[in-house]
Amino acid sequence: QMIDHVNMMLQEAGHWQLPEGYHKRAHVYIGAESVLTTFDSGSFRNAINLQFLETLELGQKKGFLGPDIYVQPRRSCEKVLIGGATSSMSAGYNEVVEITVAFRQDEDHSSTLNLIFVILDQLASPLVIGAPTMDHLGTVMAPGHLELRYLDLVLPTFVNGRSLGPLPAVPENESIA
Repeated sequence: QMIDHVNMMLQEAGHWQLPEGYHKRAHVYIGAESVLTTFDSGSFRNAINLQFLETLELGQKKGFLGPDIYVQPRRSCEKVLIGGATSSMSAGYNEVVEITVAFRQDEDHSSTLNLIFVILDQLASPLVIGAPTMDHLGTVMAPGHLELRYLDLVLPTFVNGRSLGPLPAVPENESIA
């Protein structure tokens, strides 16, 4: 019997052909800047790409993010070496930054938090929300969206810039949490 629930197909040569994998990504906001952010339940911390942080810092200095301070000055921390899924995936950090991040379901439903991010050079995503923060937000992932239950928000998710599907219908007088 085929394993339909994981969408695998057996090729003639006897090899499994796996569907394309993906990370859950959703837009968050740093001031006026919309950032397609990776929500990574396997990531040990929130992280920001060094080059992206430099762009944000410059944008803040020039007023492009808005009138408020969204990106605090960097702070040093104890140097930490980290490993990834394989032994060849490794990096380290010795700086963190506090950033004000807004999670917006729509114009009427949003929540803003100050989050700490480790700064990583050559991080594959501009911004990563890691497992500890996802747990504190009560994150539940589903096809096409993720729920931030403790903030009472639902965010659409994207793969390669396209939506993964419609948001669930939530009656106006009913909470999703």
